[in-house]
Amino acid sequence: MNSVLIFWITSLVVSSIYIFILPAMDARKARQKKSAASRPAANSIGKRSPARAA
Repeated sequence: MNSVLIFWITSLVVSSIYIFILPAMDARKARQKKSAASRPAANSIGKRSPARAA
């Protein structure tokens, strides 16, 4: 039973990483490039903080 539980937990963690973390990283990189090119740094930092909380 313990090995089955460990397998399920690891599979859930890996799937959650692929579903949530990788798209968020790609979106954040794209936003940083756009904001750095067009807006001052203070403005882009203020707009990024709600995205991290959500």
